[in-house]
Amino acid sequence: MMRLPDKVREIEAAHETALYGAMDYGEALERFEALWIEAISLNPRIGQNWEEDVKPDIELARTLNGLSPEA
Repeated sequence: MMRLPDKVREIEAAHETALYGAMDYGEALERFEALWIEAISLNPRIGQNWEEDVKPDIELARTLNGLSPEA
């Protein structure tokens, strides 16, 4: 993941709250479940090999943070 300054995290949190409203854990879990069901309907293979699915994202994040793409 990219290293984000605290101010960026603060801005993102404020934006998310303004956009979606405050959520408790149950509401967040319901939202995640709905999004996961939608993701599976779009790509039934999703989650079967999660390490392979996130490998390009990890390589990009490592590169953006000045590290070698391969760990």
